[in-house]
Amino acid sequence: MKINQQIALVTGGGSGIGLALAKKLIAAKNKVAITGRSLTRLEKARAAVPGLRIIQADITLEEDRRRLVREVEEQLGGLSLLVNAAGAIEYTYFDHDPQFYDRIRYEMEVNYFAPIRLIELLTPTLSRNTAAGSLTISSGVAYVPVGMTAGYCASKSALHMFLAGLRYQFQHSERYAHIKLFEACPPPVDTNMASNWQETTMMKKMSPETFADHVSNGLRKDEYVMNIGISRWVYWLSRIAPSFLESMFNQQMESLIPVPDFSKSDYRKVSQPLDLERS
Repeated sequence: MKINQQIALVTGGGSGIGLALAKKLIAAKNKVAITGRSLTRLEKARAAVPGLRIIQADITLEEDRRRLVREVEEQLGGLSLLVNAAGAIEYTYFDHDPQFYDRIRYEMEVNYFAPIRLIELLTPTLSRNTAAGSLTISSGVAYVPVGMTAGYCASKSALHMFLAGLRYQFQHSERYAHIKLFEACPPPVDTNMASNWQETTMMKKMSPETFADHVSNGLRKDEYVMNIGISRWVYWLSRIAPSFLESMFNQQMESLIPVPDFSKSDYRKVSQPLDLERS
């Protein structure tokens, strides 16, 4: 997959992994637009990265997704690379959190259903380009269940399996065989999502820029599933010693992430209440 002279859309591009990937694409002389809910964050990113275009949208809302497709055509004149980098993580404790179900549903909407829907809506546009692709950010926890992030693990595992199945369909499709479906599974990355995580000897945070470098190299090599950093050995241990991996990984995560105090009235609510009739 070439990573220059592309027309790219990056979801969750206002910060973190999405912004690092957008910067990398801009530096490689691509036409790039980022999207996200926060206009302030998008405008700050545009000011810092000359040439970056912005489209404000909430990818969990169907009307915003459809408007995003229209604006991609209007602002970019088409699309050859879709980057699904938006993500959400919630800490889900079954017997303590009154918002347990709401948090898991929110994670599935952001991490699973939204990227699937965007792939569906934008694939006809991608198909007009002979060198087209979609890159979706997954996670190393797609391979291992973690108690405190059970919903997040489930959403990323579902996404991983969906992409594998869709990749098979595309490879056997006359219309879409030329579209490459990539998945990148990062280790812990030093972003707002992991701001309250402690580091251990085993679990070090990777910078977003280093992660973007790994992804760029993987795209060039047509590495369809990129297990980056610690995610590489998580994948292999999940194949050969799943019980050991599950026990060890949960212990590590419990030392990384402080347990939320759900008894506090100001403990953060679900980031965006979902109106399923609208989404």
